[in-house]
Amino acid sequence: MNTKRSAAPLYIALLLITLINMMLELLVTRVFSVVAWYHFSFMAISIALFGMTAGAVYVYLKKDKFNPINITLNLYRYTIYFALTVFAQLLLFLSVPFIPGGSIPEIASMTVVFAGISVPFFFAGVLVCVLLTKFLNRISFLYFFDLTGAAFGCLLFVPLMDRLEPLSMILVLTGLAFFAAIPLRPPGKGLRSAIAIGVLGLVALGAAFINNQTQTMRIFWVRGQQEPPPPYERWNSFSRVIVKPYSNRPFGWGLSPVYLEKRRTVDQKLLVIDSSAGTVLTRFNGDLNQVEHLKWDVTNLAHYLCQDAGVAIIGAGGGRDILSALAFDQKRIVGVEINHDVINALIDTYGEYTGHLDRFPGVTLVNDEARSYITRHQERFDIIQSSLIDTYAASSSGAFALTENSLYTVEAWNTFLDHMNADGILTFSRWWRSDLDGEMFRLTALAAATLEKRGIRDVRRHLMLIRGNKTGNILLSPSPFSDSDESKIAELCEKMKFQYVLGPNRATIPEYEAIINPSKRRQLAQRIPVTLAPPTDNNPFFFQILKAGHLFSWNEARKFETNANISAIVVLFICLGIVILFSAATIVFPLRHTFRHMEVDRASMRWGILFFSAIGMAFMLVEISQLNVLSIFLGHPTYGLTTVLFSLLISSGLGSLFTQRIRITHQTESLRRVRTTMMFLLLSILVYALASPLIWTLFRSASTVVRVSVAILMVSLIGFFMGMAFPLGMKVADLSSKSPTQWYWGINGAMSVLSSVIATILCIMMGIRFTLITGWVFYILAAFSLVRFLQTIRRPAGE
Repeated sequence: MNTKRSAAPLYIALLLITLINMMLELLVTRVFSVVAWYHFSFMAISIALFGMTAGAVYVYLKKDKFNPINITLNLYRYTIYFALTVFAQLLLFLSVPFIPGGSIPEIASMTVVFAGISVPFFFAGVLVCVLLTKFLNRISFLYFFDLTGAAFGCLLFVPLMDRLEPLSMILVLTGLAFFAAIPLRPPGKGLRSAIAIGVLGLVALGAAFINNQTQTMRIFWVRGQQEPPPPYERWNSFSRVIVKPYSNRPFGWGLSPVYLEKRRTVDQKLLVIDSSAGTVLTRFNGDLNQVEHLKWDVTNLAHYLCQDAGVAIIGAGGGRDILSALAFDQKRIVGVEINHDVINALIDTYGEYTGHLDRFPGVTLVNDEARSYITRHQERFDIIQSSLIDTYAASSSGAFALTENSLYTVEAWNTFLDHMNADGILTFSRWWRSDLDGEMFRLTALAAATLEKRGIRDVRRHLMLIRGNKTGNILLSPSPFSDSDESKIAELCEKMKFQYVLGPNRATIPEYEAIINPSKRRQLAQRIPVTLAPPTDNNPFFFQILKAGHLFSWNEARKFETNANISAIVVLFICLGIVILFSAATIVFPLRHTFRHMEVDRASMRWGILFFSAIGMAFMLVEISQLNVLSIFLGHPTYGLTTVLFSLLISSGLGSLFTQRIRITHQTESLRRVRTTMMFLLLSILVYALASPLIWTLFRSASTVVRVSVAILMVSLIGFFMGMAFPLGMKVADLSSKSPTQWYWGINGAMSVLSSVIATILCIMMGIRFTLITGWVFYILAAFSLVRFLQTIRRPAGE
């Protein structure tokens, strides 16, 4: 159907709608990470995409609403509905507590929130589907603006979230949605209507500015409880940071029970990231006696072996590890912290309270991702310390974000060891809840694999493993530990009542001794449900420790303290079940019912369904695999997200624009054009898969600007050809007046939702490269089905 209408207003409206839609989706995931748990943010993505797919189905079932006579009026109306329901998100987050659980009130709460979230995405789905399927003579341009709007939504989200709190952001998006209705107003709606809509948009933008200054409206339902306004609160694109009062009991990850018996007090405040991950801000006036307790923490044992040392701290947080290094009188301290709002709290807002640690001689604070920073700099350290750098929420949701995972790989640890002096120490600390702790098994296996990668055969002489309270600390060195080093650690463990588990001449728990011995490790791996395979950059999911064959052997797995891991697996499969259910409800059942009473081109329809399903699966498999890769390469999850989405969407939009030149008919020449285009797509992904690992290695130590530029160029090369597939399919579908084009759009959306979950599972279970190649295989299927689609579609009568 080629509805005639001036093109420019359609392009402007579509760009604004998809920009708003993408920013709202990212905003919902960010809010859910705070008000619920990380894994519900991924369910929110699925719900959002479901809403859009349901909108496409609605368009197909209600064709009379969008015929050439009333399509303009309904586009205008539905854009206003979209704006109003975006605003309704604000009311939803203000008034409805999200309480995850299994009771009737909890299920009701979840249902209301999920249903409410899907409504604006439903109207966005209606609008995008109408614009992409009712104006097929402009499909290449429209798909370009569709992708471009989403791309700029990704790009703008980061700076706006760094300046606006979520409810103010919703008001901004409401204002933009009203502005999107103006170019779509029908001829009967004059200047007065445009002014009225514009005023509503300006009012929403003004309210956003006022609320951001006054915090009159704020999110106060957190984990089902009302949270009082904290003294310090900052939102950014990947976290929410608050500071609140804390107990005066000395804070430590693994404080010695000997010290705790002294019952001393320390003035502290609690800094919390996303309502889950906590660290402390300690009152400090320069008197090191105030922080004596830090010398009794198992995480700081490396300082006893390396004195007058250069120290790099991974995750400076509230400054606790910086204070530890100062307490041991170390000469040079570099604290690297990825979160700029955490640094702002430490040295600006609470600078007087914490003693302005950045002003101490020899102390440097850096806002960067630690692995990237250490890779780029030539400085060598005596100690590189990482104390429980992860969020428990991230672990329990499957650690889907790679902020911390990129630190727990063989390649990362070898990078750290490469930037150490010969007798330096790499020290990592993790939770250790029982003797058979799956997380500590994996950490020990990672340490052994790292040393073996360096050609070290006697691994045991290069590591020591100590347990204090519920915390474990592993010490790694490029050089063998001396007998005096081991004696000193043994004496400290006896003095502080720590357990010296493994070292050059000691092993108190046989399983950990087996892990560092290749032959015994293989035997142990066969007996236990947790994996001892070391995480790598290709499979960096350190916290996913269950073997694929034991995903549902929960009773056995719980013996290894894997409850958080089990929760992650449950969430993944719940997400998968939800998207399958929604896809069936919105695609399969309505399709079966509707097509019984309609005349459709059934011969070609099967190939059309296969093609649009395949490209929906393939696009997301490629996108998510590369999002994971670039989060590691660029050293920052936000850089990875924005670089992949922006460059992939922009280049795909340009590819779509290019297809405007490709004329599709029933002639043999068109078949050759389709085959050639799809062949270029397959070849580009194959070359990318082979060349990208070499490119990432070559440029890993380059500056951030260079690495981002290289990533954009690489992703754009495949994105350009990936963007051609959808408009080509739509051009083929348009050859027949009996093609269910809205269904094709909806199927593509449903498969994208499904693929987003499957891609995550494949990355975790099989690796990132396997996921990329799986996407390539789906594109092979898409190429074959597109050719068959064109060959079988019926010619119009009389052609």
